[in-house]
Amino acid sequence: MKAKQPSHADVDRAKQVLADLALSLAISEADQLLESRDHNSTPDRRPKPSLLTIPEACAELRISRWSVYRLIQSNQIETVTIGRRRFVPKIVLDDFIEALQRPGADR
Repeated sequence: MKAKQPSHADVDRAKQVLADLALSLAISEADQLLESRDHNSTPDRRPKPSLLTIPEACAELRISRWSVYRLIQSNQIETVTIGRRRFVPKIVLDDFIEALQRPGADR
């Protein structure tokens, strides 16, 4: 028994159904990406750590390592020590930057 060949109309309808499904899927995925972006969580990025190494703190403040250590020594930035490693809490850097933006702050 031979299988019946689909007609051109059947093939065209199947193509249209597949195209509609692909479009619906693309729209759904785009909506999910936009929704996740609106909730401050981008799918391609990991959240920033709450403890920064000294080099990361330098990069965040865009100043030299020596300048960061000078801020630490002058108690303008607090650090946390875990074992032999020293970290700067992210919130400390955020507070430091915020304090610099206030009127009359030492610059």
